[in-house]
Order: sequence, then C-alpha cells, then structure tokens
Amino acid sequence: MASTELLSARDSTGHGSHAASTAAGEEDVTAVIDGRGFGSGSGVAPAAHLAVYKACWTAPDPVDDGCSTADLVAAVDAAVADGVDVLSYSVEGSADPVDSVGLAFLGAASANVFVAASAGNDGPAAGTVGNTSPWVTTVGASTHRLRQGGVVLGDGTVLVGAMVGDRSVPSSRVVRGADVPAPAATGAQARVCALGSLDAALVQDRVVVCERGRTPRVEKSAAVSRAGGAAMVLVNSAAGPGDVEADVHAVPTVHLAVADAVRLAAYLDRAGERARVALDPDAAEDEPVPTVAPFSGRGPVAGGDVLKPDLTAPGVGVVGAVAPPSDDGRLWDLRSGTSVSAPHVAGLAALLHGLHPTWSPSRLHSAMSTTAQQLAGDAGPFAVGSGQVLPRDSLDPGLVLDVPAAAWRRYAAGELAGQDLNLPSVSVPRLVGSTTLVRRLTHVGARPETYTASVAGLGGLDVRVAPATLTLQPGQSRRVRITLTATSAAPATGFATGSLRWTGARHEARLPVVVRTASVAAPQQVVAERDSGSVAVRARSGAGRAVQVRSGGLVPARPVGLTLRPGSFDERDPQVDQDTFATSVHVPAGTEAVRIELDGDSAQDDGDLYLFRGRQLVASSATPAADAEVTLASPPPGDYTLYVHAAASGDRSTTTGRLLTWVVPETGGTPLELQQPGDPTGPGGRIDYAASWRDLDPTQDWLAVVGYSGSDEQTLLRVE
Repeated sequence: MASTELLSARDSTGHGSHAASTAAGEEDVTAVIDGRGFGSGSGVAPAAHLAVYKACWTAPDPVDDGCSTADLVAAVDAAVADGVDVLSYSVEGSADPVDSVGLAFLGAASANVFVAASAGNDGPAAGTVGNTSPWVTTVGASTHRLRQGGVVLGDGTVLVGAMVGDRSVPSSRVVRGADVPAPAATGAQARVCALGSLDAALVQDRVVVCERGRTPRVEKSAAVSRAGGAAMVLVNSAAGPGDVEADVHAVPTVHLAVADAVRLAAYLDRAGERARVALDPDAAEDEPVPTVAPFSGRGPVAGGDVLKPDLTAPGVGVVGAVAPPSDDGRLWDLRSGTSVSAPHVAGLAALLHGLHPTWSPSRLHSAMSTTAQQLAGDAGPFAVGSGQVLPRDSLDPGLVLDVPAAAWRRYAAGELAGQDLNLPSVSVPRLVGSTTLVRRLTHVGARPETYTASVAGLGGLDVRVAPATLTLQPGQSRRVRITLTATSAAPATGFATGSLRWTGARHEARLPVVVRTASVAAPQQVVAERDSGSVAVRARSGAGRAVQVRSGGLVPARPVGLTLRPGSFDERDPQVDQDTFATSVHVPAGTEAVRIELDGDSAQDDGDLYLFRGRQLVASSATPAADAEVTLASPPPGDYTLYVHAAASGDRSTTTGRLLTWVVPETGGTPLELQQPGDPTGPGGRIDYAASWRDLDPTQDWLAVVGYSGSDEQTLLRVE
C-alpha cells in the first residue's frame, strides 16, 4: 500500500467521502472551497445511517491502484450480512451481468437490498456501460446546473466554457504553454502545463493556454500560479475527453471544448504577439439542462435484452466532502463522474425505503425510473435510460413494476430472457415480424385510478397495448400485453426507440422502449453433404420486405494437421512452443468472411484459437472443448496471426486435430447457384430459398457466404 493509505475504512483519496456525503450527508451544512462559498446543502438522505466497506486501495505506484474482485465481493457480502438496506457502488463494473460482482449483487437483491451502481466513465462510445446486471440500478451522469464563464478575445468574440468563481481578469497578453517552457522542461511538458514546466519570466501576468491531458486539471492552474500567471484557459484536444469541467483552480480558469479551442487557436495565430484575452465570469450560453455528460457510459449491452443505463442523476460539478490529506487540505470539492451520480440514487432509495419500508428493490427502482425527467437533446435511451431522477415525483409514482427474486435467478441461469423480466423498460434485441411481451403493473396510489396507455416514437413499428385502459384499486395489479410488429417502414439497421406511457388523473408512468428490427432472420450456418448437390435454407423477412440473396461462391479450406503438447498460453505475450502453433492469415481487400475451425480428434482434449491483427486480439475461442471456431464478418484487410493452443489433453500426453481456414471473397469463388426467394406474405413471412453446386473436389471442405439485400445478416454454407 501507499504510505498515505490507511489500513481501515477511513478514506484516503476523497472518493468515498464525496460519495458518502452525496448520499447521506448532514442537513444544512455550509461548503467553502478555497475561500469561495458554495452555499449550504445536504445529502439526499441526511437521516440515513452509513456503513462503510473499503474495498479499493492506493499503492506506491498509481498504476497498481484499484479494487480486487475478491475484496469487492467480500465487501458486498459483508454489507448484506450486516443488514444494510441500500448499497452505493461507485466503481466501474464489467459488461458481464453475471460476473463475480454481479452475482454478489444478485445475492444482495435477493436479500431485499437495493443496489445503485455507476454506469462508468468511458462514454460517449456505444457499448461502454458497466454494471449491467438487471437487478442493479445502473446510473449515468447528467448535468444539474451549469457553471460558466467566458474567454473574451481581442476581437470581441466570446468563447463560453466551464468556470467556477466570480473573479474577472482584465484584457491581458496571452501565451501558449508550449511556447514558454522553463529551461529544464520540454515543450511537451509545458504544453500541458505540468508543475514546474513554465518559464516565470515569460508567464508573469499573462493568461496561459494549457492543453488537457497527462496531468490533473487543477495541477495545471497551480503550475500557472507558481509561474506568476494571471489566469488559465484549459483547452480540450480532438484526441482527448469531450467534456468540460468546472474545477476550483489556483487562478481564474475557463475550460473550453474542442470547437472553441480551435477558434481560440485560430485567433492566436492571426493576432500573433498582439493577442489579448480577458476572462468574464458572467458570460454564459443558454444551454438546456439536464443533459447527459459526454463521459457517461452508454449502451447497448451485449445481447441487448436489457436497457442500460437505467437512468441518470447529477454527476457534473457536484459539491461534496473530500479527504483533506489528498485534496490540498480542502474539506469540500467539486467532482464529476458516474461515481458522483450513483450515490444520488442510493440516497433516494434510502428515502423511498423509509417512506415505503415493505417495497422490494425492484419497486424502488421502478418508482425512480417511471417518473424520471426526460433530458434535453437527442442522446437517446442508450445514454440516459429513463432519464434523470426526480426525487419528489418518485415518492408517489402511482404505478410500479415488481420483479420477484426467483425471476432474477432464472435470468442469471440463462432460463429467462431479459426482455421478459417485469422491468420498467422494454428492450428487444431482435424483432422478426412480431412479438408480444407482458408487464405487470401495480397501483400504489392512495385512491382508485384509471390509466390509459399511449405510445411515443417507435417509428416503423405497430405497437398495441391490451388492455389500453385499466382501472386499478390501491394495491391491485394487472397484466398488460405489449405487441410489437415490424412494418415495411421499420429500420433496416439500428434501433427504433420511443416510450410507453400509462396516464392517470394524478400519475403518469413512462417506460423507455428500444427495439432492434431484423430485416432477415436466417441461420448463421448451414451444413450440407457435397454429394447432395443442393440444400434448402429456411429464412424469414423481419419487416415483410422482399429480399434477394447473393453469394461470391464456394472456396476450399486450407487444412493443417496438428500435434501439440498441453501447456500454458499468455494472450498478452503469445509464444510458439510445443503447446502452441502459429500461422499467418492474409486477408485481401473485399473479403466477405474469415472462418477458422479446429477439429480435435479426441473429445477429451481442450484446444483454443486466438486470432491477432498486429498485437491486438480480434477474436478467440477458448472454451473447455476439443473443437473451436472463430468467424470474422467483413474483416479489415491485412495480415493476421492465428495461434492454436493445446490447453489440456485427455491422455495427458498430446492433442491431435485438424485446422481448417477459409478466406471467403465477395466474388470469384466456385459458382454457387441460388434460387431467389418469393415475396413474403407479411412481417415475419417466409423467404426460403435453395442453393446448389456441381463438380466440387471431394477431397476438400468448402465454404460460401450467403448475404441478404437490405441486411448485414450472413449465412455460412458449409459443404463437406
């Protein structure tokens, strides 16, 4: 451990303190940061009791900082055993819903413990959300207020960015950090304004432009202050994060996004030594709030049958308590991240539990989700889930959806699809024609109420809810059937998004809906005997559109016989030895698919495949089986390296088998004749077709790729 680390539950980095004060900090506490007042406030649930479980540690080398899975699971189990009602988990999690931590959370949910967890800070790319278990409330980060200020250029242009404080800076000369390095510093160090990198003689009383990256943001302003600078303009680069942060800096600072950073750079180039800027803390743009934070983790999740994140909460520029030893003696600071947003939801869950002590964790989740506020902009449900929580509305949601613990366990065991869980959202990963889902709604209002269903968005789908109207007594539940049918206007690729609403006289419940429509439903692989000369393929048109089939023809495999002795394999540093065979795979431009199969001779053996492009692992098959296969559809051209590894042998001696490799081009293979399908009768209608061949070499194994118009679906046709 680092010398500053404490072998106790006491916080040494400020991360836990900030999360704890957000969830359950005392009421009416005044926050002051470096002499600046930020008013008074409280945690979301100031009357809640805190139990702290420390599972993350700092090391002498920051690279080794982190949280071991064993410690995380032990902390969750200890909290459940101690009888907590709510878990707040501000740790980035796996995309696997049933990893070790996810299963620990399943135990917590089964014990009636609500779990709020961070969505992660790897956005805005798709598929970056973590903590994806459906029994966890996964929380993204959104804005709740804007702290703005402006950089006023010498030509009068005002560039608005993030700023804390009320100190203005009059028109001053401006320099780029990269242009004023200290004698012992490099230009690269000065560019990012590392501590000690700036020449005081050239910085004195000037505004310094510092690039984001490599060093903490607040250290950059400290470097400017130590060199005698008057202010800092912190600029994002195209290669870095896209968010702007309102930090408490050592000198007045405005943080600019990439577009405004480019405008500033153009002005500095034009003005040269005459360039001057001022900082105006009153400058502002009329930007709507709340909006999702750029860094907040996004869906969809693997498999796509659960919508994540579930919702968002304030996670940008939030004032909270910190640990003075790690924060320059401060008691309070501004922080951003989904580690900040998750405690908001944990605190709200504690409030709801106090008001409704008999409610299950899934009811608490539902109350927050169905009453959430829609965010400004068009980020969509994969960024925001249901929207930003509205604490007051969630206290009286009207309708709730409950999920029994037995259903969670069936999902974890692979016995129940996520789209069939009674969640306050709908996520259909593959709609072919039509499907019907069921949701069970429970009225928790104090008086009888009649609710009417309505649909928003979901273009290209026909959506029917039955019954469309239902009248419920307090505590009464009713099942509703939601039928989704693709029409000819359904998206050929991507998702249809929208929502279902149940509106009553006093309440409204809203469920986000995401549906991926499949243009074609066809088998991934068809195996046929060479001597048969043909094979029939069954397929369906997802939206009822006519479909054409195509193929570049059949190609023979490149076979290699293998004999290996079992051993270890490190995919971070693959080596060829007696347990590992390597071969190159050249992929020309215009390749439709690469298919590699390992056919082991003994079912008791264990063989694995690892395919690299350069040093990057692009595909692998490492299951405890003798056979293995990997497939790349439309792969980037280039040279790949395939490693075949013997992990175990049934006779504890050697493994033997045959390696088959196909590189299938878009054109030029041995002809494969395709009988075009007829027109489908409607959404989900059949588009069966036949494929035939002649005069194939009987000593070869053959493969073709069949593609479908208007779809990225493929069928591999294996002839053996």
